Amino acid sequence: MIENIFGWIARDYREHPVRCVVEILGWAMSVGANVMFMLTVPAVPFVWFLTLTVSSSAIFAWALWTRNSLGGLANYAFLVTVDTVALIKILL
Repeated sequence: MIENIFGWIARDYREHPVRCVVEILGWAMSVGANVMFMLTVPAVPFVWFLTLTVSSSAIFAWALWTRNSLGGLANYAFLVTVDTVALIKILL
């Protein structure tokens, strides 16, 4: 199973190296945001959390657009919109 995963990642990298690297960055940002949330509840630093969440969701939306994945793109575009509104409300 692990070999299949690494093979899939290698194939994805060969097909579109920029997308593969950016998706891994987006994943790391998403994990970082959620670990930060877990560790800081109830005093979550929402500006940082939402900045990471919006950025990683935008990365995933772009990656899904390059894959022609309408469902995934719609989901992450929605998350970018909602989290951006939340971020703006916090900053104002």
